[in-house]
Amino acid sequence: MPPRERHPKIFGMWTELASGAAILLVNDHDPVPLYYQFACEYTGTFRWEYLEQGPDIFRVRISKGDFVDPGFVPAARPKQSCSTPKAVPIEFVNPLDLDTL
Repeated sequence: MPPRERHPKIFGMWTELASGAAILLVNDHDPVPLYYQFACEYTGTFRWEYLEQGPDIFRVRISKGDFVDPGFVPAARPKQSCSTPKAVPIEFVNPLDLDTL
Protein backbone atom coordinates (compact mmCIF):
# COMPACT_ATOMS: atom_id res chain seq x y z
CA MET A 1 0.00 0.00 0.00
CA PRO A 2 1.46 3.42 -0.89
CA PRO A 3 2.57 5.34 2.22
CA ARG A 4 0.20 8.27 1.64
CA GLU A 5 -2.79 5.88 1.76
CA ARG A 6 -1.88 4.10 5.00
CA HIS A 7 -3.10 6.48 7.71
CA PRO A 8 -6.37 7.35 5.94
CA LYS A 9 -7.04 3.61 5.44
CA ILE A 10 -6.32 2.83 9.11
CA PHE A 11 -8.51 5.68 10.35
CA GLY A 12 -11.27 4.70 7.91
CA MET A 13 -11.23 1.19 9.37
CA TRP A 14 -11.09 2.67 12.89
CA THR A 15 -14.26 4.71 12.44
CA GLU A 16 -16.12 1.59 11.24
CA LEU A 17 -14.85 -0.52 14.16
CA ALA A 18 -17.31 -1.40 16.93
CA SER A 19 -16.46 -0.51 20.52
CA GLY A 20 -14.61 -3.43 22.11
CA ALA A 21 -13.06 -4.52 18.81
CA ALA A 22 -9.45 -4.02 17.74
CA ILE A 23 -7.20 -3.59 14.73
CA LEU A 24 -4.02 -5.63 14.48
CA LEU A 25 -1.42 -3.50 12.72
CA VAL A 26 1.60 -5.27 11.24
CA ASN A 27 4.36 -2.98 10.02
CA ASP A 28 8.02 -3.11 8.96
CA HIS A 29 8.90 -0.04 11.08
CA ASP A 30 7.81 1.43 14.39
CA PRO A 31 4.39 3.05 13.82
CA VAL A 32 4.79 5.52 16.71
CA PRO A 33 3.84 8.51 14.48
CA LEU A 34 0.45 6.80 14.08
CA TYR A 35 0.23 6.57 17.89
CA TYR A 36 0.66 10.35 18.13
CA GLN A 37 -2.13 10.85 15.60
CA PHE A 38 -4.42 8.55 17.59
CA ALA A 39 -3.48 10.40 20.79
CA CYS A 40 -4.46 13.73 19.21
CA GLU A 41 -7.67 12.64 17.53
CA TYR A 42 -9.00 9.81 19.72
CA THR A 43 -7.86 10.50 23.29
CA GLY A 44 -9.64 8.22 25.74
CA THR A 45 -11.11 5.94 23.05
CA PHE A 46 -8.14 3.76 22.10
CA ARG A 47 -5.61 1.46 23.71
CA TRP A 48 -2.23 0.85 22.04
CA GLU A 49 -0.45 -2.43 22.82
CA TYR A 50 2.80 -3.54 21.22
CA LEU A 51 2.72 -7.29 20.68
CA GLU A 52 6.07 -7.27 18.88
CA GLN A 53 8.58 -4.43 18.68
CA GLY A 54 10.99 -5.04 15.84
CA PRO A 55 13.54 -4.76 14.64
CA ASP A 56 12.00 -6.24 11.47
CA ILE A 57 8.32 -6.59 12.36
CA PHE A 58 6.14 -4.44 14.60
CA ARG A 59 2.72 -5.74 15.68
CA VAL A 60 0.34 -3.42 17.49
CA ARG A 61 -3.15 -4.11 18.78
CA ILE A 62 -5.20 -0.89 18.71
CA SER A 63 -8.39 -1.46 20.70
CA LYS A 64 -11.47 0.76 20.52
CA GLY A 65 -13.48 1.64 23.62
CA ASP A 66 -13.39 3.92 26.64
CA PHE A 67 -9.89 3.88 28.13
CA VAL A 68 -8.46 6.11 30.83
CA ASP A 69 -5.02 4.62 30.09
CA PRO A 70 -3.92 4.37 26.43
CA GLY A 71 -1.57 1.47 27.28
CA PHE A 72 1.68 2.41 25.61
CA VAL A 73 2.93 5.95 26.14
CA PRO A 74 6.15 6.99 24.39
CA ALA A 75 9.05 7.99 26.59
CA ALA A 76 9.71 11.71 26.64
CA ARG A 77 12.37 12.67 24.19
CA PRO A 78 15.40 14.38 25.69
CA LYS A 79 15.48 18.04 24.82
CA GLN A 80 18.15 18.88 22.31
CA SER A 81 20.39 21.75 23.16
CA CYS A 82 20.26 24.34 20.47
CA SER A 83 22.39 27.40 20.54
CA THR A 84 20.51 30.66 20.19
CA PRO A 85 21.77 32.59 17.19
CA LYS A 86 23.41 35.87 18.01
CA ALA A 87 21.56 38.98 16.95
CA VAL A 88 23.18 40.69 14.01
CA PRO A 89 22.92 44.47 14.14
CA ILE A 90 21.13 45.99 11.19
CA GLU A 91 22.89 48.92 9.67
CA PHE A 92 20.94 51.31 7.47
CA VAL A 93 22.97 53.00 4.80
CA ASN A 94 21.31 56.03 3.19
CA PRO A 95 17.86 55.51 4.73
CA LEU A 96 14.95 56.54 2.55
CA ASP A 97 12.71 59.35 3.85
CA LEU A 98 9.18 59.05 2.59
CA ASP A 99 6.89 62.04 2.96
CA THR A 100 3.26 60.95 2.71
CA LEU A 101 1.71 64.38 3.15
